[in-house]
Amino acid sequence: MRILLLLPFLAACSVYPTFVAKKVVELEIPAATLQSLACESHNGAIVVTGAATETIKLRCEMSVRGVTQEEADGNLAQLDLGREATDTQLKLFGRYPRTELQNRSPGFAFTLTAPAKLALQLTTHNGDVTTNGVTGPVAVTTHNGRIGGQVDGAQVTATTHNGDIALQVGGSGNFEGAIETHNGDVQLVFAGARNAVIEASTHNGRLTATGAATVVEARRSSLRANVGTGGGKLVVTTHNGDVTVR
Repeated sequence: MRILLLLPFLAACSVYPTFVAKKVVELEIPAATLQSLACESHNGAIVVTGAATETIKLRCEMSVRGVTQEEADGNLAQLDLGREATDTQLKLFGRYPRTELQNRSPGFAFTLTAPAKLALQLTTHNGDVTTNGVTGPVAVTTHNGRIGGQVDGAQVTATTHNGDIALQVGGSGNFEGAIETHNGDVQLVFAGARNAVIEASTHNGRLTATGAATVVEARRSSLRANVGTGGGKLVVTTHNGDVTVR
């Protein structure tokens, strides 16, 4: 008898929420006094383009699931854009009731055009992160996704647990930071007049330095190379994948 009573409950729990509801929020935010921008998404890509502007143009695509369309639409009404701001700092993030929607795949995909000089801190658990034309320091974290684009600033920190990292480095002067992926390849292309001492390592993969990079020391699982005259220290690590610097 007890088993029979549990069966309807188990069947209800096994229903997959296949219906999806979506909406788009677009904003323009004054940014003349800002020095840093943080953006967080649990599920969704983040794209930031630097420009000569004193505003931030924001497009956020929100989505969520439900076992019926009516439920999905109701869940969508609970999604909101979070903003925390001071005169110099702005944080953007997806806001929703986590307990109620934890199995409904709430997603927030951000596309931003912002002042190029801003310091960026970009975080997503599931999604790609792309930057282009930014001249401030960049810090990127994604658990499952690719990190790519171009960075023209002097400092970058990029970490992904599952995904490739492919960055083009522009600008001039010393370049430093840390780049790491647990499962994926790393490709760095130096297109500007940067100076860096690169320390690269991999547990399972190949290490290659050509073009703008001059090999100083090469071992089976580590490589040291200079770009330009050397200068800033850039640590590049992958656990399973290749590292290519050129």
